[in-house]
Amino acid sequence: MRGKSQLIGVQVPNFGNDFFTQIIDGIQARLAGTEFEIVIAVPGRPNNGHNTLEALVDHQVDGILAVALEVPPEEILKISRETPIVVIGRHDSSHEYDSVFSDDFEGTKLALQYLYDQGHRQIVHVTLKPTFDRSDAKNPHSVRLLAYETFMQSHGLKSQVLIHNFGSSGLTDEVRELFENEPKPTAIFAGHDELALEVLGSLTELGLTTKDVALIGYDDTKLAAHPLIGLTTVRQFGEQLGKTATELLLERISGERETASHVSVMPKMIVRETTPQP
Repeated sequence: MRGKSQLIGVQVPNFGNDFFTQIIDGIQARLAGTEFEIVIAVPGRPNNGHNTLEALVDHQVDGILAVALEVPPEEILKISRETPIVVIGRHDSSHEYDSVFSDDFEGTKLALQYLYDQGHRQIVHVTLKPTFDRSDAKNPHSVRLLAYETFMQSHGLKSQVLIHNFGSSGLTDEVRELFENEPKPTAIFAGHDELALEVLGSLTELGLTTKDVALIGYDDTKLAAHPLIGLTTVRQFGEQLGKTATELLLERISGERETASHVSVMPKMIVRETTPQP
């Protein structure tokens, strides 16, 4: 019988990203007043998300909400046949399990169109290497990269992509190389806010400011809105993603719905100080 343990498992990659906190806040808000409690699980090491999900299943949770960016779809599918699961953030199109994600293609277009309208033509995309890129389950960074390349091509502009291993050293050297060659970038679009803040730190080390090169992130974390930073970004509405995913999971647990549902949430452009008017 479903609903027996009254526990919902929540898997997030780490606790360091405020966007994941927003998602958890949304989950808690939707579960308020119900009999369910949440159990939060974080992988003990990188690329160990599948084992974390299996541990939640072993704890007999009634359902799982997973920001499992690196877990292959076939592994998610196996788990879904035993325990209801909703994937958050990934653009999955499975016929058996649910997904909730931001419309990253349109969100990227919002950012690039804003830069284009400001007169920027040398726009660099700094991103992370996607764990996988498949037609049935696209990593959000893959979608943003595709949207960037599509936008640049459609506007007759040359794409320039810097793929960075997030958390590793060397970004300052990578950013320095961008400015050693002509034409120099006038704007940078980063794959998420944390990466944008790393770029901002690298620019500072190089003696550059956002008056020299405009900068846009993605997520709209709390730190992005700090008055000393003022990061222009694309808001993903993390709490809404969490609430929507929880609603879908509760439908599964109650047996109200058996067909897969895939929900896209439209993001919003948030303009701050890192994109000064020309």
